[in-house]
Amino acid sequence: MLQALRFWLWERRATRHLREQGWTMVTVRPPPPAPPWAYTLGLPESFDCPELIGFSTSVTDAAKLVDFVREGVQEQRLSLRDGLRWRFGEGERDEVCLRQVDESQYLGFGWFALAKEYRHRRTGRRQLVRAFQVFLPDFSCRYPWEHGCDELSRAMQPRLYLPMDPELPFGGAFADTTHPSDLDLDLQLAQQLERIDRGIRTRGWSVVCVGSYAEGMFAYTVGLTETLGEPELIVFDVPCSEANALVEDVYGGLKEKALLLEDGKRWPSGDPGAGMWRRVDASHIKGDSEWLTLALHRHRQTTGSTQGLKVFQYVLCDTAQKFPWEQGYDASIRHLQAPLWEPRAEDPQP
Repeated sequence: MLQALRFWLWERRATRHLREQGWTMVTVRPPPPAPPWAYTLGLPESFDCPELIGFSTSVTDAAKLVDFVREGVQEQRLSLRDGLRWRFGEGERDEVCLRQVDESQYLGFGWFALAKEYRHRRTGRRQLVRAFQVFLPDFSCRYPWEHGCDELSRAMQPRLYLPMDPELPFGGAFADTTHPSDLDLDLQLAQQLERIDRGIRTRGWSVVCVGSYAEGMFAYTVGLTETLGEPELIVFDVPCSEANALVEDVYGGLKEKALLLEDGKRWPSGDPGAGMWRRVDASHIKGDSEWLTLALHRHRQTTGSTQGLKVFQYVLCDTAQKFPWEQGYDASIRHLQAPLWEPRAEDPQP
């Protein structure tokens, strides 16, 4: 009953949109591990154009992706054909690729469920409608079917141009990629990487927060090296909102050349309760680092290597204005700030 009511309400909105603009957008938030997606309804009937479908880390981004290509088609800036790569800007990754959806995926799986139900109610029959999937490249400008494509990009974009296999999860659209049981974790990571990328593009940096303030947490930057050529930052025992505010101040100072990161330097200057910058030892900035995972991932994507990344830790003092390496520092809070300025202890040999 509830499902029927929801479809009725959606159908009313869709009918109004179709009447007013000739098409509508359908967004789908599936339970994990499937990624969110969006698709059009009405383009064949109103504009003699195939339907479009796209996947991303959120329904909002998926809808924007699909709508962007729809505008290009309706404005006759591109014509759809399988394998077409459409460059829409000057940036290295300003490109999408269009692949024709296999008819078995359209008819046999639920990617276009509401569109199929809507047309069936009006025509009394199931009908095949041509559709194209919009693909985004990974950071290396590779697509999910290309060798070397980032696994996270594959996990986010099922390949609907493949014939459907009813024996496989998701109709076989994730063939040759991560096992479906692992897709939930991959999707979460892909969503976080997308947020990082968006933050860097819009303001020059992003902050990754790990843990909770009640149980112990830390935050670090991604993007300062990429946009300013400066070290990344890490801070412990600071709520995420305050970490963002801290980084915003630091970014402004670095950009205006009003701040120079130096080991042992207190900042802000003149403040009795100011923290101190400490250079993170290189032993903590490796591929197996437990502190800087996504910063290293981004550095590898942009430079081809995890080597060469520099990081500074902003260390907080206690109420007596003493630091963890000083005699008399409050022992009850020592565990809250990892001493990354010291070399990492060697792992014990088995």
